[in-house]
Amino acid sequence: MGIVSDIERTLQIPRLGTALLAILFGALLLMIPWLLNYLLAVGLIIWGIAEAVKVSKTSRSSTSTK
Repeated sequence: MGIVSDIERTLQIPRLGTALLAILFGALLLMIPWLLNYLLAVGLIIWGIAEAVKVSKTSRSSTSTK
């Protein structure tokens, strides 16, 4: 998780932005037809969607507690 935190701090983007970048990067890699790139792309897309869902749950719970 240190790599993600470093990217967020360096680029000054929120966790959702990192998740969306992972989804876009994964979709871009899907255009290259090699198996390793395909597997990496699918993994990045799944990770990005999971991060986006986690962030939306966190923001929803923090909104409901206020």
